[in-house]
Amino acid sequence: MRRVLLGLLAGAIAGIGLRLTWRPFMPARCAYSENLDCTFTMIPTLPWFLLGWMAVAGVVLHRTQRESPDVRDTIKIGSALWALLTVLAWLAEVLPTVEIVLPVVAYAVAGSVTGRVRPDERSET
Repeated sequence: MRRVLLGLLAGAIAGIGLRLTWRPFMPARCAYSENLDCTFTMIPTLPWFLLGWMAVAGVVLHRTQRESPDVRDTIKIGSALWALLTVLAWLAEVLPTVEIVLPVVAYAVAGSVTGRVRPDERSET
C-alpha cells in the first residue's frame, strides 16, 4: 500500500510539473486540440520534458523508498508505462485532457506490481 501511495505522489508531482513546464512551449490553440501545427511542436519537445519529469519522479521514489530493493523496478515500470500511455493518448487525440493523470496512474500501477510482500506488510485477515 505504501508503494502505491508513493507512486501516486511521485506521479502527481511529475504530471503537474509536466503540465506547468511543457504547456507554455505549446501554442495556445493546442491547449485542447491536436492539429498538424501542434504535432510539429509536440514531437520535438514532449520527449525531453517527459524524460526530465521521469527523472524527478525517479528521484522522489528513490528518496522515499531507500530501504526497498525494488524501487528501481518501480521507477522503470512507471516510466515505461507513462511513456506508453502518453503515446496512446496522443494517438487517441486525448493527450491535452489526460496528461496530468497519466503519470499518476503509471507510477501507482508500478508501485502495486513491484516489490515483495514483507512479513510486516501482510494482512492479518
